[in-house]
Amino acid sequence: MEEAKEGGVTLFPGNRRIRAGLAALLLAALVFYYWPIFGWLAREWLGPGPSGGVARDWSHGLLVTMFIGFLLWRRRDELFAPAPPAQWWVVPLILLAAGLGMAGRSLEAAYLSGYSLIPAAAGLAGMVWGAGAGYRLLPPLTLFVLAVPFPAIAWGVTGCLQNLVATGSAFLAGISGAEVARSGLNISVGEVDYLIAPLCSGFSLILALLSVVLPVLCLKRASIKSLVATLFWVPVLGLGSKIALVSIVLAATPSLGVATALSFYHGWLGVLFFLVSLGIALLIACGSLALWDRRTSSRRVAS
Repeated sequence: MEEAKEGGVTLFPGNRRIRAGLAALLLAALVFYYWPIFGWLAREWLGPGPSGGVARDWSHGLLVTMFIGFLLWRRRDELFAPAPPAQWWVVPLILLAAGLGMAGRSLEAAYLSGYSLIPAAAGLAGMVWGAGAGYRLLPPLTLFVLAVPFPAIAWGVTGCLQNLVATGSAFLAGISGAEVARSGLNISVGEVDYLIAPLCSGFSLILALLSVVLPVLCLKRASIKSLVATLFWVPVLGLGSKIALVSIVLAATPSLGVATALSFYHGWLGVLFFLVSLGIALLIACGSLALWDRRTSSRRVAS
């Protein structure tokens, strides 16, 4: 059987052994180049948090990576279908990866080097499996953005979320009957002062919810409208969940004490709120997919 051909410049020869050898060399070079980035990501995902635990703002990164791997494996027949050798369009992806990697090292911005993994992986796939594979890999690989820490960019977002959590939780705790006084990010409940820290902003919760819901939508081949809607209501859900959790801690402080109230936040109640938020997010996502499928089928029948 003859190998399929396309117009354009072929970057790899048609001989399978030569292509496999060049691909192995490229993969080894990428692993060597990105090895420090892999170590940095592992420390951010699994390293000890500020209080000595394992909970960090980016601890969901490992979950995102696992979901991407599952998504690629589940759709492997489609994503890695036989295709002609890579064409000239792969070169911009490789150049983009190299540019982001060099910018990350020169600016000491590791997140840029982390982002460069996306075009590098897509470009390598395009060289090995053909141009179509690189295109098809880009959407699932883009989810890796959620796993790469970007503290310089997230700082402003986290600050806004902190103010929203402080305002909402103080209001809800005041309605429940607690004597609450708020000054910026500081909330006083009687003689006890709480500070809404960055870890209490809900930013990591929102990213964790997105890291689960978005791969599910990609797996179900959701429409662009569903993906855009998800980027709106998932942050609202995560922020609302964090406000409700903090308000419970504030309202419980006068009667149960600081230690017990904080044990709610860092213990089973925090896990329960996360699981409930995750369940609601998945239900809404599945409901929106079912509604979209029903509308699509109705339009087909009408036509």
